[in-house]
Amino acid sequence: VRSPVWGNFVLENNRFTSDGEFRDGLEAPEPPRYPFRGKVRFEMDLQKRDLTFSSPDIESSFGRVEVRGGVRIDRDMDLEIRGEIKDVKQARAFTSLILSRTFEFPEIRGMGTADIKIAGDYDEPRVTAGFSCAPAGFAKFNAGAVEGTLEILKENVLGTFRVDDANMKGEIEL
Repeated sequence: VRSPVWGNFVLENNRFTSDGEFRDGLEAPEPPRYPFRGKVRFEMDLQKRDLTFSSPDIESSFGRVEVRGGVRIDRDMDLEIRGEIKDVKQARAFTSLILSRTFEFPEIRGMGTADIKIAGDYDEPRVTAGFSCAPAGFAKFNAGAVEGTLEILKENVLGTFRVDDANMKGEIEL
């Protein structure tokens, strides 16, 4: 995140709570720092190292989403992200950064909507996504529209994609 958070912060009995707001402009990011704008709630039990957060509407340079979830640091996580993705390539770069993970599959591009879940082991969570993009691209392929599902667990990537383009129509399984 590129800027500070404005809001109310309370630290009491080993518990930190914040009702805050990011106020960045949404110009292009300067990785590894990304701009965000919107209200967010954080709660952290410092003794248990449990973090929960939510935002009904947070915007970045790559999308506008609802996010909610929790992380038990060094144990597990359960996050849900859903909404509009304006730049899939940039969203992938941000996801790689926050998960400290390099994705081995080719570049994906486009814009559309997504419903993403990141859950499971803290070091190797399962990422699942349902999405619809128009336009869309994967490696050297471009299409007018693609919708489907994607699942990433460790080094395994699985997906089913329905392609709708003037030059190509059909299903692809990965």
